[in-house]
Amino acid sequence: MGSSRFFSYRINIFGKIVLMVVLLLAPVLILYSFSNRITNQVVHEQLQSSNLNQLSVFMHQVDSAIDNLSMFPVILGQDPHIRDYLDRSHAGLTDLLKEQGRITEKLGLQSVSSGWSNDLTIVFPGERKLLSSNIYLNGGTDWPWDERVRSGWTYGKDRSRGYPTDAFIREVAEPAGARTAGEAAALYQISVPVQNLNELLDVFKKNKDSDPFLFHPDYAPLTSSTASDE
Repeated sequence: MGSSRFFSYRINIFGKIVLMVVLLLAPVLILYSFSNRITNQVVHEQLQSSNLNQLSVFMHQVDSAIDNLSMFPVILGQDPHIRDYLDRSHAGLTDLLKEQGRITEKLGLQSVSSGWSNDLTIVFPGERKLLSSNIYLNGGTDWPWDERVRSGWTYGKDRSRGYPTDAFIREVAEPAGARTAGEAAALYQISVPVQNLNELLDVFKKNKDSDPFLFHPDYAPLTSSTASDE
């Protein structure tokens, strides 16, 4: 009988100890869980903020490059040698070829001044003549004379090399009111291959697990070269 009471007493003591341990550990576990959730939330927000900052810097680089390239046709339209060529009186063939060579050289120098690959072309509809930094177009006479001038950046196909490549194209006509190339006295075009953006996305993706891409609902996404379609 006494032994049974002693055993029951020991069980009661053990139960109280367990209850005290549980009561002591419960706040610790609750605080640990709360702290862990807050920490995960803070880390997530910091990662998200870091990614957004990097995206912002990336888009600023893209915008700056595009703004710079947008000015190329305007700069060409103000170049004194090109103005002289447009306003010239009838010159001899030798002088004419020299002037065309000088303009072609300027187009090449202007093109390589950008960190992005691009083609600069001047169309002279009156002569049905093309001068370009693109050797496949330079000196040619074939042009879509009746197509509307692409005064804003247009996403399309560049077929100048014999095969279609995706490119962004912008044109400046002179006079500004010309609706088609055939109506203009001169047309200044810049063509920027999409590959420039693919390469930038490759650099942005480096050492990251994510796949950056540029999206427009009317076109296929622009991705890095190693992007997963899925």
